[in-house]
Amino acid sequence: MPFLHIGIFDDGMEFDYLGGRVSSYVRANYNQTLVGVGSYSAETASTAIERDQFDLIAIGRPFIANPDYVAKIRNNQPLVSYAEEMLTSLV
Repeated sequence: MPFLHIGIFDDGMEFDYLGGRVSSYVRANYNQTLVGVGSYSAETASTAIERDQFDLIAIGRPFIANPDYVAKIRNNQPLVSYAEEMLTSLV
């Protein structure tokens, strides 16, 4: 499997049966590309990559609310908050 995509909405939780956090357990047992997903901001995504928790971070809802997400992050502009109603305009 070339990559593993895992949804962790709170990677701060530690589990005794895993010996710590989910990301640490998966990283120790899987040596391919690891993709994290789950409410990451640009800042928390950068931190997770710097800490070697993940190789990539999937960003979904912020892109739905901000089609220009990358430009806004690069230019330090405010983001529009995601709302479920936004999905109706995608159909």
